[in-house]
Amino acid sequence: MTNDEISTVLRNISNLIEIRDDEPFRARIYERAADSIDALAVDVRQLVEEGTLQSIPGIGKAIEGKIVEILETGRCRFYEDLIQEMGPEVLDLLSIRGVGVKTAGRFYHELGVKRLADLRIAIDNGQLKAMKRMGAKTIAAIDAE
Repeated sequence: MTNDEISTVLRNISNLIEIRDDEPFRARIYERAADSIDALAVDVRQLVEEGTLQSIPGIGKAIEGKIVEILETGRCRFYEDLIQEMGPEVLDLLSIRGVGVKTAGRFYHELGVKRLADLRIAIDNGQLKAMKRMGAKTIAAIDAE
């Protein structure tokens, strides 16, 4: 796995945690770790082999364990558990212009939206109009996607 692939997994974990509405600091920890991996000039595997991964800002013991797991197995069980719980398409909501993790989280919690098709149904049924802080301009922008 490349640094980019590892940082993508960590960033996705951050987004899923935030959509799920867990403790905000947990999401920031994964986001910071992803940023640190993105900024590395060397392959993260080298740092693991040298035992210096925790010297990177944002990489603690738990994140290091997940990175090692990814490098050894090509998978991250915690990430897979989040995807299993929330649905494999929930991150697709973030591909819509104007929809960030907070809005995706609102869709997820208030409307049960777990994929783009669910969002389309919510728009067609007028459920978005009934949401607080969801104005006509925002709905039109989402609908245009």
